[in-house]
Amino acid sequence: MARSNTIRLLRTTRANLNAQASAGSLLAGEPYYITDEDAFAIGKTASSYVVPAGAPTGNGTSGTASFAPISASGTGAAGQTITLPFSDLSATDVVVFVSGVHQRPTTDYTISSATLTLTEAVPAGESILVRPQLGATGAKGEKGDKGDAGATGIGLKGDKGDKGDKGDAGATGTAGTTYLAGEGMTVVGTTISADLSVVAARKTIIVTYPNSTGTGAGDAEALVRMDAASANVYTIPTNASLNLAIGTTIQLQQVGTGQTSIAAASGVSLQTDSGYTKLKGQYAAVTLVKVAADTWTAIGALVP
Repeated sequence: MARSNTIRLLRTTRANLNAQASAGSLLAGEPYYITDEDAFAIGKTASSYVVPAGAPTGNGTSGTASFAPISASGTGAAGQTITLPFSDLSATDVVVFVSGVHQRPTTDYTISSATLTLTEAVPAGESILVRPQLGATGAKGEKGDKGDAGATGIGLKGDKGDKGDKGDAGATGTAGTTYLAGEGMTVVGTTISADLSVVAARKTIIVTYPNSTGTGAGDAEALVRMDAASANVYTIPTNASLNLAIGTTIQLQQVGTGQTSIAAASGVSLQTDSGYTKLKGQYAAVTLVKVAADTWTAIGALVP
């Protein structure tokens, strides 16, 4: 069978994908990229789709329940704890950042039951972000009933009874959120394979602006570089103007000599350390995280 070297993915949200399934508008074997979950799905029929299990995952779930990123602030005390929404998570099931710096599982933090404990003291006021990482495997179906034994003959061994019908399989648990890169993937029918060397080499999206600007749809999950010689402003719009998924991150960097400031449109809440909104200087960077519909958190080098 001849196939193209390029596989086109349809970008959509989970809500829109469900709406298309309800309308019977999907195609069997067609791949979809769920932008608000960083997940990959495949159409089964015109009205159903699957999220493949057993592939690399991110922004995961525990069973069928997921949790939104958790933001906290340092207290300055060693052994600071954060309460998680589930009690069956391990240290490798979550990703932890302190002021934008990734923390090492079991070394920089541990998890016991539903409590995450930071090993070293986090200075008071510094930001802490906890995000889910891995999805759970669906439950195994129940074993079918054993068939009845055949009747015993007189003097002679009776014929073996017919094998009982196979029991219905148990319901399969919902797979965790799945990450798959568009490059390096092959889809044949309903079989999906990926070249992990290509997936691992996936490059970060880089967007550069020469002047003040507002957040664009292409800025999501990208490195945004402000390359201006004079003071400039990066403005975060309302959710009504630009509907990005909760949990979206933007890496914002000042690369020009003009100082970059962060502003929020009317109706948008911007959470920063001490209310600071200016980047520290040339090549300084911050991480912007959307934590609610019209609420963003800025993590990184900010000054008055």
